Amino acid sequence: MGDFNRGIMAKKSSYVSQKQLLLLFCAFFFSAVSIAAGVDVMYSLALFLWFLSMIYTVSNLRQRALYFVFLISFFVFLLGGHFCYEYFGMSVNYYFGESFYFHSNLCLFLSLAAVLAGYIFAGKAKLEKRFKRNTNTAERDSMSRRNYSTKNVRQYSKLLFYITYPFWIYTIMGRVSFVFSSSYYSSYVEYESSAPYTVKAIAAMTPYFFYLFLATLPAKKECKLPIVLYLVYALVSLFTGRRSSFMVMILFIVLYFIYRYYRNEEEAWIKRKYIVTAVIAGPILVIILQMIQFIRVGESAAGQSIVELLFGFFQQQGFSSSLLRLERYYEGYIREDAFYSFFGIVKYFRTNSILKIIFNPQYDFSYVGNSIDYAVKGNSLANALSYAALGKVNYLSGQGVGSCYIAELHHDFGYLGVVLGSMVYGIMMKIISKIWNSTYRLNIWTIAIGFAMVESFIKAPRWNYDIFISYFLDLGMWMAFAAVFGLCNVMKRKRHV
Repeated sequence: MGDFNRGIMAKKSSYVSQKQLLLLFCAFFFSAVSIAAGVDVMYSLALFLWFLSMIYTVSNLRQRALYFVFLISFFVFLLGGHFCYEYFGMSVNYYFGESFYFHSNLCLFLSLAAVLAGYIFAGKAKLEKRFKRNTNTAERDSMSRRNYSTKNVRQYSKLLFYITYPFWIYTIMGRVSFVFSSSYYSSYVEYESSAPYTVKAIAAMTPYFFYLFLATLPAKKECKLPIVLYLVYALVSLFTGRRSSFMVMILFIVLYFIYRYYRNEEEAWIKRKYIVTAVIAGPILVIILQMIQFIRVGESAAGQSIVELLFGFFQQQGFSSSLLRLERYYEGYIREDAFYSFFGIVKYFRTNSILKIIFNPQYDFSYVGNSIDYAVKGNSLANALSYAALGKVNYLSGQGVGSCYIAELHHDFGYLGVVLGSMVYGIMMKIISKIWNSTYRLNIWTIAIGFAMVESFIKAPRWNYDIFISYFLDLGMWMAFAAVFGLCNVMKRKRHV
């Protein structure tokens, strides 16, 4: 088997170019046939652009792995629902007529085009000097010092991950227990963690210790137990009824394996058997996730065929595209000046306990649970649309429709906002990718922040637009970094005494 010849993921440039052209032709042919068969033209264009973007990413997966997982999320949460509608005749939520359906597909097309444009633009930016290897004397003299520091960060971040992991599991088990004793929807309005503040604060640092440990590029053998524990948490999170957290964590591990496959070619991070297992396990996992949907809402999956469960997952997860129609349909019922795109930032400045000492803005609603004041007076599109679309009773019982970064951008700034906001996503993903693949002064702290931000780009199709900024404001991350940094310095001083 060798080292898989790096065959599937890296071929000679001429061969890759031929394969790209073949895939591009297939995508074009599929789109043309789809339009001829009566598939919505704008959706066909959006789907073709998604295929084009995927071809672009896999042609250089080393540099574009983050963009790759973003596109997977984009299909699952946005394009997938329309795909099942157009090609398999399955129902689509909140159709509202042809003009609204066209609007949602136009938004998808504009966002995909803008993300791709932003990514390419950032790739052309003159950042190479910053990321190029510097082999001068000062650089060589500092190599041993940086290697020593990296080993310390690796050692202490792993230790702190193990120490705080029980607190992390404990906090999620509290929600699991509530869902089992009550219901999935009730957890959104009635659940309140009984864990002490100290326990929750410690638990909030755990994933960042994990990201920091991985950022030091440890050997595959040393990564095994931390990754297994991370996946155990992902599995436990399924029992809260929230499938998105599980999916995000799985995609992050996939991304990390791709990253290390190219970064450390001396280790076999990806083998043929891994790919075969993923191809076989993928559809099975999708079916299991769809069955969880039936369980969490108290319905039976009896009578559902394997095909119905498989495509039913994409139909149900693709609900987020309905947010694009809901936002426009209920635009007269939601606030015009709310600036939903900046929900996370506004919430941070309103609720952060430390900032309140200096700056204490007044607002007369709670950010916890579902309430009418929250929906009407707040700047959460998820709550505003849930209240408008589902009605008072369903909304207050914990039901909701969620949010989508494209819907928020369109509400706040129109189609131009969708384009410019999506370009920022493309630029940010390219900058992060350049930092990850830099050969100049590998900064483990910066790489760890990039790992933490992966979740934001995977979640964005069904989340708030500013989620990628919110990670910079996460106190848990800075506390975790400070703990490792402080421990490294304390131990360094002790060695010098």
